Amino acid sequence: MLSSGAGHAAAREAESKSASSSEKAWLRWGRPQRTVLLMTYASGEIFQKTQRLMDESLHIAEIVDHLKFNESEWESGERFDWYHKHDDVNFPRGGAWKPYLIWQAFRQVKWGDWLIYHDSSRYYSQGFSSSVQPLLEWLEQNREENPCECLPVVQMRSTLEHEWTQKCVAAYGAQMPKAAFEVFCDVLTRLELCRPERQTDCCEYYWQQPTHQHSWSVWRKNRRSARLLREWAKWSENYNTLAPLPLVDQSLISLLFYRFKKQLGLRALWVPRLFQNAWNQDSTVLVWVSGFKGSQSGLGVEDSA
Repeated sequence: MLSSGAGHAAAREAESKSASSSEKAWLRWGRPQRTVLLMTYASGEIFQKTQRLMDESLHIAEIVDHLKFNESEWESGERFDWYHKHDDVNFPRGGAWKPYLIWQAFRQVKWGDWLIYHDSSRYYSQGFSSSVQPLLEWLEQNREENPCECLPVVQMRSTLEHEWTQKCVAAYGAQMPKAAFEVFCDVLTRLELCRPERQTDCCEYYWQQPTHQHSWSVWRKNRRSARLLREWAKWSENYNTLAPLPLVDQSLISLLFYRFKKQLGLRALWVPRLFQNAWNQDSTVLVWVSGFKGSQSGLGVEDSA
């Protein structure tokens, strides 16, 4: 598990280094407005196809370079040791590997620069069609409202209750003899999102809060982003916390978003119009987000409690 001391040491180490891959990309296109690193993971041809399409369209997105992770990451060295040490928290439906790799990529980014994570989707096999720079500019301009200058999650229409009780997730009865709400409440208490003395009321409140998507995210290298990513990586290595979650690492980042929302000044992206556009065009939300600039174009961040 990542310790607090190790996290601070990693931050100091990364602060003194720039991403070597970025320096190579400047020679290719000339340095873009903001230095952006894309990180993806793909295992299997159906996912690698999408990864290749994103890589081939980096110039359109004005992204400096691309960390293309795949299953070979686990074959040797430090990552081999990590993967086998934490074999119990890497499941077929997700696990600790995603927050671990995002944290590793984040450490390679220079302070003040940007990291974008994107799933290599089997359902939306496409590259970038527009620049991400207007989105980053919007985040910079709205720093007072969103001091993290990050988009850690995208708010969904459904609630956490829906996420935890949907039929497509693993049966709770086979894993632990409790109802979904009880498991949910146990996890919230473990994450210190709810206190034991007011556990029931607190859990019922969050049970009705919006859930989130994490198929892509945007992170500016600063201490707020570093704290959230470090916490995500740390808690994902805890079997008792991760194993009961219906969407595993995605469920965890959603709960941690609420846990650190006020402390770190986090905001979720909530863009109903873009969801509708993406649905109509059979596309992903990021494709539409990257084509918009500023709140006048329809971007917004939620501001619920």
